[in-house]
Amino acid sequence: LMLNHKGEVAECTGDNIFIVRQGTLQTPPIDAGILEGITREAVIELPLPMPTAPRPAGDEEEGAERGVFIIDLI
Repeated sequence: LMLNHKGEVAECTGDNIFIVRQGTLQTPPIDAGILEGITREAVIELPLPMPTAPRPAGDEEEGAERGVFIIDLI
């Protein structure tokens, strides 16, 4: 995992990260210093059973996560 200058989880070396928290699929926003991945955008646009929202992934809500996964195009 890579942190940005604010100490927030931004992404992995070549992958985007998603966190299931409070009934929402969250991913760091573009202004967190991440790459705008094609696969990331495709997941955001999927008709999922929960809302998707860009949100900084810091540790202020540690333990609130229900799942964390990374995605890659390969």
